[in-house]
Amino acid sequence: MLPPQQPHIPAWPGPPRNVAINTKIDEVMAATALAVLDLNQQQIGVAGVTRVANFLRGNTTVSKLRLNGNSIGNDGASALGLMLRFNKKLQSVYLTDNKIGDDGAIPLFEALGGNNTLRGLVLDNNRIGDEGANQLSVP
Repeated sequence: MLPPQQPHIPAWPGPPRNVAINTKIDEVMAATALAVLDLNQQQIGVAGVTRVANFLRGNTTVSKLRLNGNSIGNDGASALGLMLRFNKKLQSVYLTDNKIGDDGAIPLFEALGGNNTLRGLVLDNNRIGDEGANQLSVP
């Protein structure tokens, strides 16, 4: 039996507009034994978080991801949701204050069903309504 084909995370729309942020992402991801990826309050947006998601897809060292306050929105949350289907190392993901609504929360919640390592997903101060919250209770 062939292994299931892994969906591709869509190509990110280019580097973050701020060159300093792009450099910070490069520096952080270049660390070889990185256990905590902390990009809180860096305003990396969708472009930056998609790049981070591609990096983390098969990463085996990062166990904690901090992306609070980055305005990643629904598209960024969807990219992270797809990544979480394949990453088997992350234990905690912090996404407070990222303008994530139902359309972004649903892919994150759907990924939880196939991820046995994630123990914490923090989504405080986002725009998740009843539709997104109800997805948590769907088997």
